[in-house]
Amino acid sequence: MHITIPLFRKGFVAITVIILFLVSWYYTVRNAHAPLLDGTEDAGPTFSVPAGTRLTGHIPYDTNWAYQPDASDNNFIAWFDGVPTPDAPDTPTSYNTKNQIDPAVTYLTFPKKLDVRLTKIRFYDGAGSSKVPLRVSLLLTDGSEVTDVAQFFGQAYDQWIDVYTVPTTQQRVKAVILRTSLNSNMVAAGAYPTEIEFTGTYTSYVTPKANLTHRVPLRNMLGSNTFPWNNSGGKPEGSPEIPTMLAKYNYMAWNRAYDDWPLFEQKEGDYRYAPTYTGGWNQDLGFARLKAKGVQTIQCLKDIPKWLIDRLPTSVGEDGHLDAARSDRRVESAHHKYRGNLVEYVSRVAFPTSGNSATLSYLRADGARTPLFPYTADEPTYFIDKETQLVYRWTGTTYTLLTRNVPGVYFSVYTAADAVPEHPTGQLRTKFNETLTADRQKPSTYVEFARLAFQSAARYGTNKQLDPHLLHTPDKQMGLNLLAGIEAGNELNAGWNGRRRYTSPFEMAALLSAFYDGHHNTLGPGVGAKNADPNMPVFMGGIVSVNPRVIRAMIDWCAQNRGYRPDGSVDICWDVIKFHQYTNSHGLEQHQSGTRYGMPADMVPLAPRRIKRMKDVSYEYLGRSLPVHIGELGYDIGPTGQQAALITDIFGRVQHTRRQSQADWAVRDMLCYNRAGADGLQFYLLQDPAPVANPDASSNLYMSSGFFQRGDQQPADMPRLAGWYTQQFIEKFGDYAVTSILSEDPLVYKLTHGKHTAYALVIPDMVGRTGSYTLRLPGVNNATLCTLQPTGTRLHEQHLRVVDTLRVRVSETPCFITVP
Repeated sequence: MHITIPLFRKGFVAITVIILFLVSWYYTVRNAHAPLLDGTEDAGPTFSVPAGTRLTGHIPYDTNWAYQPDASDNNFIAWFDGVPTPDAPDTPTSYNTKNQIDPAVTYLTFPKKLDVRLTKIRFYDGAGSSKVPLRVSLLLTDGSEVTDVAQFFGQAYDQWIDVYTVPTTQQRVKAVILRTSLNSNMVAAGAYPTEIEFTGTYTSYVTPKANLTHRVPLRNMLGSNTFPWNNSGGKPEGSPEIPTMLAKYNYMAWNRAYDDWPLFEQKEGDYRYAPTYTGGWNQDLGFARLKAKGVQTIQCLKDIPKWLIDRLPTSVGEDGHLDAARSDRRVESAHHKYRGNLVEYVSRVAFPTSGNSATLSYLRADGARTPLFPYTADEPTYFIDKETQLVYRWTGTTYTLLTRNVPGVYFSVYTAADAVPEHPTGQLRTKFNETLTADRQKPSTYVEFARLAFQSAARYGTNKQLDPHLLHTPDKQMGLNLLAGIEAGNELNAGWNGRRRYTSPFEMAALLSAFYDGHHNTLGPGVGAKNADPNMPVFMGGIVSVNPRVIRAMIDWCAQNRGYRPDGSVDICWDVIKFHQYTNSHGLEQHQSGTRYGMPADMVPLAPRRIKRMKDVSYEYLGRSLPVHIGELGYDIGPTGQQAALITDIFGRVQHTRRQSQADWAVRDMLCYNRAGADGLQFYLLQDPAPVANPDASSNLYMSSGFFQRGDQQPADMPRLAGWYTQQFIEKFGDYAVTSILSEDPLVYKLTHGKHTAYALVIPDMVGRTGSYTLRLPGVNNATLCTLQPTGTRLHEQHLRVVDTLRVRVSETPCFITVP
């Protein structure tokens, strides 16, 4: 974002004009931000009687209890706000924008302690109707589901209707489930009520909240995402590059290591870590050197190897090469085997002479031919005509139209039962069907990924007593004790890659159940991190969209499929909650369409509240607050949708570069999230992920977020301002924690470490605003003003005399006051 700030010049007229401009500009900018930032969590119901009182009548509904197993934005509060007239919008927004799974499903759950006996469901029917029903089902407390107890078509108008009177045998309800089909554009086809009401008996319930009295030291707020080439593992002992590489980790608490699955298992069942299959990285050396510096490494296992990629549907272009734009063969795909050989050709006449899977091939870039389905050559292949999207099978002598769906595969065609003129029999309906959805909710689907988790946890955990026969590495190394945790994937719930990648909360829970302990050790030997090392912390793969409902749904899957622990809590399959939070003018969405720009977390109220909400969810349903990490956050120094602010005066003179804003905001985020209760941050990124000639001018999203220059940028490998600022901050205040806020604007944090006290002061804005604050320090005679510097690892310190109060000049760059 480019912001212009006015400067005063001599002359009364000029001053008057500029004052009017400044006032108008200032309030325009400030008010323009407000609607974007004022996001709130859904408010829960209040009870006028003590908790535990049995009541009858309308059941108050907390919309935090609701969720969808889809890429959902959610607006459930509109259904329970007591306003039957249409809201904008009045249904969960995902019904119209982000659907990945057909049918669209909503779970309106009730907490166990509410002890609901549901007697009636009512909908308010506003305008509009549909021939496609919204189907209502009941999930009972014994785990059984009573399906399709009612259907809603929206055929009444502007009135309440009794949708279902619940018989006694169905009244002990855990959830009301709403389902509707999607049309060919993946938009919900059914009609929806504008208000929902439940009636019955229930127990008054106060939602328990997590206690955030304890906060980790601020040093835990400095971590980074890195690639294998960052951690020095590719350099032998004594290499002169090692000190420079390791210096980037000074004062860091966390290293989130992007470790792609194919690095270690290029051939199924054969694992290599030192060196890796590709790149020749010695991860043992790299992780050991970081641990010696006090850096805790979280190994994020992500992406898929070629022996999974080559099972996915693909497309062959006119020239015989793969059509990359239409192929689903991408490393960022769901972590399991695809079932069914499916290939598209430019037309029916372009099909190969023989459709035998073993003979199919395509041209590589180097002109060589390579098998099209090298790992499933013994399975039949199905062929798509690109022009018509009709699907054919090979009979052994000819191609015939596929008019019936094939059991067990993950694609479907239109059949006589559902074909329409625009979608004739035999046309491809989806590459990711109901069979895939069902399989993705089974832990066994992810057994290959869970075997990788076992091998990494065995090698880098603490257990030295494993059976060597379970280790499928050449050196059989175990118990090296080099990891602080292992993470199951990266952004698996990202909706921007479609169903090929999108993994629902239920599916993520199933994946984690395999990854964690081999789904209670039922998937065979050598499966799951905990079966290699019970002490290895398992981080859930960092999720996008920062939706606490994802955690809710995952907990429900665990209750249903893993049961309960001896203490009565749900037996979940992760130890740390992890999500990604790129704060910007669209709130917390990291891939939002339309114009957007980065914003610091202290200007996005929803950002710190989401940490609290994540902890509240685990406390409410598990009886304990799990650690919460933000696995990715950060800002580009180039002009992108996640750019830090470039601030100039009205004459075009730069007052604040994007590098300055990136540095300011990094420190501000560390303070903000520490106060909110985060247990760890890993900024994106240590260095830019790929060569960029001029990162300050790059418009490529997330390509200029590095805290350090790359080796191919000048000055090579040196810290950017964000690198210097964060090191200076942690060097001085790493052992402190934020304990309270004394003022909102300027924002004044109180920091404590044992008997030591300090204060951080900053203007919570991004327009070059300044101000002052009078810090009350009764009984204090002297203090130290600490300011961030353009280079070096130490803050500048200025000693000040104090008489009860200290007036401090404050800007959008944090400054600090320490007192003896």
